[in-house]
Amino acid sequence: MYAWPEDPRRNHAQLVSERYEDAETGQTYIFQYRLRFTEEKKYLMAMERGVRVYAHNRLASFPSMLGVNSNAHGFRYSDYLDGIIVADFIDDLPTDYIATDRSDLRWETPPLAGLREMLTSEIQKALGKFADKRMEENAEKVSADPYTKQVIESADIPEHRKKTALKFAAALATSEPQGIASDYYKTTIKEVVSSLGHGDIVAAINKLASQPHPDLAQLVTEITRSTKREFDEFLKFAHVRLRGIDGLEKIVKSQDFRQGKCEEKELQRLFAKNPWLINPSFSQFLTSDERESVLAGQLAKHLQIGAYAPRKYDPKAATERQPLASNRRPDLVFLITSEPSDHAKGRVIVVELKAPNTPLHSDHLDQLEDYIRDVEKWRDTQGRAAQFDVCGELIGSLGGPAYKSNQKVQRLESRIQKDGPHAQWRVRDIADVLADTKVVHKELIATFEKARAPEP
Repeated sequence: MYAWPEDPRRNHAQLVSERYEDAETGQTYIFQYRLRFTEEKKYLMAMERGVRVYAHNRLASFPSMLGVNSNAHGFRYSDYLDGIIVADFIDDLPTDYIATDRSDLRWETPPLAGLREMLTSEIQKALGKFADKRMEENAEKVSADPYTKQVIESADIPEHRKKTALKFAAALATSEPQGIASDYYKTTIKEVVSSLGHGDIVAAINKLASQPHPDLAQLVTEITRSTKREFDEFLKFAHVRLRGIDGLEKIVKSQDFRQGKCEEKELQRLFAKNPWLINPSFSQFLTSDERESVLAGQLAKHLQIGAYAPRKYDPKAATERQPLASNRRPDLVFLITSEPSDHAKGRVIVVELKAPNTPLHSDHLDQLEDYIRDVEKWRDTQGRAAQFDVCGELIGSLGGPAYKSNQKVQRLESRIQKDGPHAQWRVRDIADVLADTKVVHKELIATFEKARAPEP
C-alpha cells in the first residue's frame, strides 16, 4: 500500500537505481532497491520482514532490518516491511562476502559497511514516513468517528485540549489492528480524554499504561511527537511537580505535625487537591462528568465523610491525635470514581490517608475494610453491582523501631504479608508513595525528552 522512495509515477514493485561511494575504498558502487509496506492487517511473518539482498538473481542475504534501532520512529511498522536490494557488484568483488548458505553478508567489512549504513538510513526514513501516513489516515477516521466525537464533546474540554485528544485518539487507533473498532481503543480513549479534561498529561499517559498493550513505549513516543506543544508545557509542569515532591518528602521525614511546624490539615488538603501524589493516574477525585459527580456525592453522604462528616466529630480529640490510639475517623478519605464504559466496569477507590507520624496499625485497616463493605452494600442496594468494583488504599507510616513490638502494628504486618497480594486493599508507606510518584515523573520526562530529540 506504500513504497519508498516516494514517487507517484512509479509502480510499487519497481526498483530504484542508486549509487554510493565507499569512504574507505573511494570506489562508487551501483545498486537497485525498493522498500514497500503490505496492507493494513496483512503483516508479514517474522522471517519475511526487512530487506533481502540479491546478486545476479541469486539470494545473498535473508530478510533483515540491518542496523535499524527498535526505538526508531514508526518501528512498529517493520511488521509490514518488504524490501529488496539488487547489488550485483557484490558477486564481482575479489573477496567473497556472501555466507556459504547465502543467509547473510559480511556487512561489517568495506565496501558493505557503507551500503548497510546507507540502507539503514533509508529504512528509518521509510518507517517514519509510513507511520506519519498512517497517523494522518487515522486522524481523519477518528475525526469522523461518532463514538470518538461523542467522548470528546461530552468531556467539556477547551479547544486546544480537543485537538490533543484527537491526536491521542489517532495514535491509539494507529496502534491497533482493528483501529477505532477495537475494544482497547473504545475503553482507553474515554479514560484518556477524561484525564485530559482535568488538564493532566501524566494521568492521560498513565491511563494508557493501565491497559495491556504490547507497544506502550512506541505509542507514547508517537503521541509525544504529534503533541509537541502539549508536552513542552508538561515538561515545565513536571519539573515543578518534582520540586514539590522533594519539598513534601522533607516535611514527611521530619514528622513534626503535632509540634506546630507543619499543619496536618494542610497536608490533608494538599493530597485531596492533588491526588496524583498518591497515583499519577488519579487526575482528580471529583470528576467533571455530572453522573459521576452525583455518584461521588451520594457516596460521601452515605459514608459521612468530607462535607458530610458528623458535626460532633472533633479531629483534635485525644483518640484522634495520639499515635496508636483508635483514630476511628480517617485523616482523609476521598473517592475516585470511574464511570463504567460499554466495555469495562468502573471503579470506586476509597483512599484513607493517615498523618506520617501516626503509625499504621490493624485498626486502620479494619476501618478501611468497613468503608469498602459499606460502599459495596450501598452499591448492591442501589442495583449497581454490575457497574463498578470497590477497592481501597491505606497510606501512612509503616511503623518504625519504636512501634515494632506493638501488637496492632504486628497484626497489620501479618495481614499485609498474608492477604495483601490478593486483597481489595493496598497498604503503602507515604514515603514510598512519594518516591514512586517521583520515579514515574522522571521516567515520563526522560521518555518525552528522548522523543523530542532529532533522529540520528
